Amino acid sequence: MKGGARRADARDGRPGSLAVLLGRELLRAIAGLHRGCILGPWPGNWHARRAPASSRPPFVSEDDAHGEVELIFVLGGRCALSYDLRHYVIKEGDLVFFPPNLPHFMTRVNRATPYRLADWTVTPDELELMVSGYSPRSGFRFEDTLRVSAPAVELREALRRLARYSTLPEPPSAVALKEVLLTLSLILMRRAITETREDRLNARRSIVEKAERFMSRQRGRPLSLGEVARAVRLSPNYLTSLFRSETGVSLGAHMRKQRVAQAKVMLASTRKSVTQIAYDLRFSDPFAFSRAFKRVEGVSPLAYRRANR
Repeated sequence: MKGGARRADARDGRPGSLAVLLGRELLRAIAGLHRGCILGPWPGNWHARRAPASSRPPFVSEDDAHGEVELIFVLGGRCALSYDLRHYVIKEGDLVFFPPNLPHFMTRVNRATPYRLADWTVTPDELELMVSGYSPRSGFRFEDTLRVSAPAVELREALRRLARYSTLPEPPSAVALKEVLLTLSLILMRRAITETREDRLNARRSIVEKAERFMSRQRGRPLSLGEVARAVRLSPNYLTSLFRSETGVSLGAHMRKQRVAQAKVMLASTRKSVTQIAYDLRFSDPFAFSRAFKRVEGVSPLAYRRANR
């Protein structure tokens, strides 16, 4: 996403960067689809993408699974993929199908290699497109999102076809896949052209608010970053990027503050040791817990307990 396009959009509310993406990058990528770059749950189509064991990057999680069909289009660069707990490298032009509830996660191949993804999430009634990526300068970034519902027969039929492809015993033909993706892209383009900058900002903000509501509802137990990310159907990397850009606070700091709030209750109302509380709240060790507690409260856990018992 070019900064100039975003600045123009911010000035006058004209069609935003997703309209540009749909009109250029995505249509070009669809036109270049061929059988060799259509990947998914079909036997034998991953042999050229296997990542050497020696070059496997660190994955934050490998259990990002949800109940919807998802497709990832690699618009540029290369990224590492954990697909059903096996490790691959996917590159520009690849289109990957993820059936419902299949564990997966994407991350950078290394610090120097950028990538850019278009992520399609498909339900019977809705299509959501998210654009995200990684660059050495900016790190992981969530760029934009667009969602269309399906009252129209044309959209419903296209969504059904796309979801059905992930259940076939072999990959769909490139021609059939191009047809349905072009249909959906045109529907998305019409939506992108009519959306204002405020609509786009509200869509981004709604993801952050959903994450905040999930964390608030789960306040009685410690949460991992992966759990929060799964609740909003984003990877931890992209949710962290979006959360900071929308709130000015890192998601890790927000979650740490919530865990410290839980720790204060436990220190004041139970006889559990500081060590037990640290592990109950999923800190890596008591020292990490003490550092986090003091960073938020200005005193150590023991000092807080003495003052509040």
